[in-house]
Amino acid sequence: MAKVTAALLLVSTTVLFVAFFRGVGLLHGSADVESHFTWGVAALFTCLGANLLAIVHALASDRRIRELRRALEGAGGPSEGQGL
Repeated sequence: MAKVTAALLLVSTTVLFVAFFRGVGLLHGSADVESHFTWGVAALFTCLGANLLAIVHALASDRRIRELRRALEGAGGPSEGQGL
């Protein structure tokens, strides 16, 4: 899941850079406004998707950590002040 999150983050960053350079082209007199808008919306949604997946991944990891701590406490593992 971490690989998917990282891949989506790289894709969204690439799309964001393309949208940025399309915007720079608009500032320098390009008439391709629709393309800039399309890339901007794509950047917005890919960033949103990457962030949402990262949140889901963090919540799943947090749940696994809690389960591991409960299992270790039940098996006589390290107590609160001893680490983990």
